[in-house]
Amino acid sequence: MAVREAIAEIEFKIRQIKTPWTDCYELAAQRWFVESFIDCGFHIRRHEAADAVIQVFGLDHSRSRQLFDLTMVSLRRELVDSRRLVPVPPASLLGTKGHALFKFARYLSPEEFTRLAVLMRDIAPDLVFRCNRKNLARMRRGDVQAIRANLDLILWGLPIDRPLFTQPVPAIDAA
Repeated sequence: MAVREAIAEIEFKIRQIKTPWTDCYELAAQRWFVESFIDCGFHIRRHEAADAVIQVFGLDHSRSRQLFDLTMVSLRRELVDSRRLVPVPPASLLGTKGHALFKFARYLSPEEFTRLAVLMRDIAPDLVFRCNRKNLARMRRGDVQAIRANLDLILWGLPIDRPLFTQPVPAIDAA
């Protein structure tokens, strides 16, 4: 019985996910991602889920993968504070899929870097650049404020984020 209660509590937390998006197709796709993650026990592969969203919701290839990544980071952000995180030294990511995060270590405290590594596990590292494209050119020039602003979006979300599951679901015209 305790296992069922624990699972129910995790599912409740997951459904508290927040999003800044307002497009009805993207909101529906994010809800679908969350329900799919729960249904498959988080064993769904990124490309499979994103390809399904392309077919069902008509999003393009790049946007479907980005939405998958953003949804997964948002879910992890919702759950990460209830976990005791084992510190992730930046050097431990060298030679792994997460090695691209190494360059952000100098902009973060050790605790923040650990949080970033946990949130971004198996997520495309360029999400840090794509989460706010307005900062992209400044980030490429090495602007510390722009880099930190995008890292903060990954770590903490946006102030305008609204709960995904309590927003009204707009009618999607099938025509």
